[in-house]
Amino acid sequence: MLCELLRCLNNSVLSGADFTQAIGQIEVSATNTDITEFVVRISVQDGIASEQVWALVLDWLIEQLKDAFMPSRQMQRLLRSQLRGIDATVKTVVRKEIAPYLGLLGMTKCELS
Repeated sequence: MLCELLRCLNNSVLSGADFTQAIGQIEVSATNTDITEFVVRISVQDGIASEQVWALVLDWLIEQLKDAFMPSRQMQRLLRSQLRGIDATVKTVVRKEIAPYLGLLGMTKCELS
């Protein structure tokens, strides 16, 4: 599931999608999953745009899965661009919630397919 989300983002970016379009593709792929529920919960609970939460979650996933997934340069640039626009306090708050929640769900590894 995790690698599929990252591959979906990577493929969307490589086909010319901007971040909003790429996230739209991810949300379609991950409908009714724990990860989308997490993004919605954090967005509503902390008053953070869902795209910002997605950027932080994807950044965390890429770091966790660095041995199993290599993002394209385009994807890296687009994600860095999104992360730059997020307030440092918001980053800290969301990152503190990502690791325990996704780790608890066992979302720290990439299933090879």
